[in-house]
Amino acid sequence: MFAEFHKYTEKLIHAQYEVSEIIRHELTKGEVREEFVMETIQRGFGNEINLKRGFLQVADEQSNQMDILLLKHNAQVAQIASQIIVAPENCLMVLEVKGNATGNDIREYNDKINKIKAMGSNSIPLFGLFCYKIKLTEKSILNRFGFTYDNRINHYYDEYNKKENYPGLPIVYPNIDFLISIEIDEYGNGKQLYLRKNESTGRYIKSVEFPVLKNLFSLTQSLLLTS
Repeated sequence: MFAEFHKYTEKLIHAQYEVSEIIRHELTKGEVREEFVMETIQRGFGNEINLKRGFLQVADEQSNQMDILLLKHNAQVAQIASQIIVAPENCLMVLEVKGNATGNDIREYNDKINKIKAMGSNSIPLFGLFCYKIKLTEKSILNRFGFTYDNRINHYYDEYNKKENYPGLPIVYPNIDFLISIEIDEYGNGKQLYLRKNESTGRYIKSVEFPVLKNLFSLTQSLLLTS
């Protein structure tokens, strides 16, 4: 049943992306997509989880606006209109939503996370990036997250080897804890991708589970269970 739900939900998100293309105002279009992703996650948990939009704050320092914040159940917040302000220790996950992410978009998000980490909180949430599409080739994306392509076997792998003291390719966006892309190209071919950082090594693991949206629900559940 859950496999069917994940496939159905991913198809709904694809459809919503195409329908929202009729909106000419780019900011409004982005907000509509963010809200749909938020509602999609909420439905997967019977609307019993605490998702908001707003800001993280430590003392007098405040982050930029965050698209989606997964909060602890009894998190204390400051409500300002439709936005909230919350301390990082009361936030489990931050999710940035991009319709068609560029390399600059990913870099800017990585830099935004770095500034939040520098705010000095004792506890920080996971930072993820949800992409409907990515304006980069698969090879470029994976190279920037440390993966090398082997032409002989048509396979991506990480050359990092701790025992042999080999660092592997440099990680371009080290502050992003996970990246998910649900892209389907114009020919109907799947270009889905889910990368998750291994905290002990700082390297990334490429998921082979599909649909990739399943990974987002699994990660959300694990955070809720350990909070």
